[in-house]
Amino acid sequence: MKKLTWFVGSLAAVLLACGPAMAQDDGAAKANPEKPAKAKPDKAKASGLKGEYAIMASVVGMDDAQKAKLAEALEANKAAEGQWKDGDGKKMEELSKAAAEAKKAGDKEVGKKVAEDLKALKESRAKLEEAGKARILAVLTDEQKTRYAAFKLERQVLQRFGKKIELTEDQQKQMKDLCAQAVKDRPAGEDPKAAAAANKKLLGEIEQKVLTDAQREALKKPAEKPAKEPKAKEPKAGEGDKPAAE
Repeated sequence: MKKLTWFVGSLAAVLLACGPAMAQDDGAAKANPEKPAKAKPDKAKASGLKGEYAIMASVVGMDDAQKAKLAEALEANKAAEGQWKDGDGKKMEELSKAAAEAKKAGDKEVGKKVAEDLKALKESRAKLEEAGKARILAVLTDEQKTRYAAFKLERQVLQRFGKKIELTEDQQKQMKDLCAQAVKDRPAGEDPKAAAAANKKLLGEIEQKVLTDAQREALKKPAEKPAKEPKAKEPKAGEGDKPAAE
């Protein structure tokens, strides 16, 4: 299976335990009141995972060991991000100001030098982000990388459809199968532009192969805007102070 090197850009359900059990009799209940059962913490939350990373853990079926490794990778990314901000990040802020001042002054020579320095810092930023993605992907197996990538495609498809149409169970299965196959067919190291073009092609394929004619027509219609409630008319000056007729 081809390894996926791209990684995109949050919900985790928490199950609550039931309330206290009924005591056998009133006397026993007063003497030994039963305590409510403690809710079992969600494993993703217990490991400190939040948002998209909690979703990732759930989608790919991470075990506790993997969740711990992912949490460690995220901490490493956070530390690296902090170091970059304290170093190159501050330099980028200073150079951005210098670029604005050079442009204002019309100093092309200084502007060119600043632009070259900014380019180098942007490259260091890109390397930081790639290293962060690599840390996270290193936690996943090849199968999990494929599953998560397919999940993200599924989510894009559903966002495209919005509230205009609702897929049947059979249509959802067809859509998921097409997304999974699209991920497997993609080359390693696909650049963002190529990925965007492939996503657009996939959406078209799903619309043609999965949707009915009526659903395709529904997609063409503009989204309905919620009706605005009429504003209450404000009384003219003095109208609100008129005494009631006797």
